Amino acid sequence: MNNLSVIFSNFNSFGKYNWLVIYFSTIILFFILLWKVKVSSSLPLKDSSSFSINTIHCGTLQECDIEIIKKNISGKTLWRKVIGGSSYDKAGGFLKTETGELFVVGSTSSFGKGIYDIWIIKVDVEGRLIWANTYGDYLNEYGFKIYVTKEEDNFLIIRIKQDCKTINVSNECIMKDWKFTIDKNGEII
Repeated sequence: MNNLSVIFSNFNSFGKYNWLVIYFSTIILFFILLWKVKVSSSLPLKDSSSFSINTIHCGTLQECDIEIIKKNISGKTLWRKVIGGSSYDKAGGFLKTETGELFVVGSTSSFGKGIYDIWIIKVDVEGRLIWANTYGDYLNEYGFKIYVTKEEDNFLIIRIKQDCKTINVSNECIMKDWKFTIDKNGEII
């Protein structure tokens, strides 16, 4: 029997774990170390306010949720939105549009078709949910980043996708980089 172990991890800009994957010879274990991690990104806006996204509630009855916060220049919270289901929902990245709407990309095991799917949430400037869509198949997909494409109304999504030779997760599975593009309504182009 093979005793091969391989560890992949991702750190945020603060040096904290975003995720950690450990491959053993016959099992894949996926540990989300979010009870120690506050995945947070912040983006200043033209009106001197800023957005931040965080993964919260990990290790509680709610499991993990995505928190979106808008603050003014003094740091006062203008609004706060918590989005999530009954399982693990994690923030990955976000992008503010010219009109002030916010796209949040992450991963969910609460919604979608598979074990983990990419989850993209769009909110308006007041934090009201415009739409939330999942993207993925039966196995695992994790969303990390979103970018504006050359066509200003389209968005490139960066993610990794689990690819297995069979429907069963096994040591024959690999993680692949994968990109796709959506329009402003969340439709895949």
